[in-house]
Amino acid sequence: MLSAIIPAAGKGTRLKPLTDYIPKELLILKDKPIIGYILDALSYCGIKDVCVIVGHKKGEIIDYIKDGSEFNVDVCYVYQKDPLGLGHAVMLGKRYIKNKYFMVFLGDTVIIPFDSVKNMIEKFKKNYENIDGIIMVEKVNNPERFGVVKFNKEFVIEDVYEKPQEEEIKKKFEIGGNFYAISGVYIFHENIFDYIKRTPPGKNNEIQLTDAIKSAIEDGKKFLAHIQTGIRLDIGTYESYLEAQKKILEWCKEYE
Repeated sequence: MLSAIIPAAGKGTRLKPLTDYIPKELLILKDKPIIGYILDALSYCGIKDVCVIVGHKKGEIIDYIKDGSEFNVDVCYVYQKDPLGLGHAVMLGKRYIKNKYFMVFLGDTVIIPFDSVKNMIEKFKKNYENIDGIIMVEKVNNPERFGVVKFNKEFVIEDVYEKPQEEEIKKKFEIGGNFYAISGVYIFHENIFDYIKRTPPGKNNEIQLTDAIKSAIEDGKKFLAHIQTGIRLDIGTYESYLEAQKKILEWCKEYE
C-alpha cells in the first residue's frame, strides 16, 4: 500500500495579494478548497497514510484538514521552516513513509476525474518490480512554465529539465511536435531520497526535485511517464485559476 506526501508549504507568490491572506492550497474551486480534492483523490485510490508538508499559513491548512478523518485518510504534518524547494519538502516526509514506494501529490494540483490518478497507480502496480518510479505528464504549449520530460517509445523517461527558457533546450524535449510537462503527481521508490540528499541547491537556494530525478536517471534508475487521461487544473496564476474554475464547473455539470 502506498503512502503519500503532499507538499503544501509554498507561498503562492504569483497569486499575491490573495495568498497573503490564505494559503494557495485553500483557494476554492467550485465549492471546495484545492487540497480537499487531493485528499479525496487519495482516498478514492485507496491511499490512507498522508504526510502534509506545511509552511506558509500552516495553521489554516491544519485547521481545515485536521486528522484527515473527514476525508477517510490519516494525516500527519511536517513544518518546512524555510522555502528550500520541492526536493527539500519531499525529503522532510521521509521518516513518515511506511513502504518502499510512495506517492508525491503537489498541494496545488487538482486532477479530474480521480480515475486518472487511479490509472497511474494501476500502471505502477503492473511495472513496479522493474522501475524506480512513475511520473504523470501532460501535453503543454508553454514548457517554460513547467518541469518537462523526454521519454522514448516505451515511455521510459530519458531526461528531465526544470522550466527550460532557451529555445535550444526546448527543442531537445520536443516529442513528436509536443512538449510533456510533469503534472505534479509522482510515485517513487525510496531510493529517490538518496538522490535528493545529494542534490545541491540551485536558484534561490532551492533543491529541485527534477534535479534529483535527473541524477537518478543518469545513474541508471528507470522512471516511466504516464500520460494523464483526465484534466489537470492549473492554479498557478490568476488567469489559470479563473480558467480552472470554468473547467471544473463544466466538468461537474457534465457528470451531474
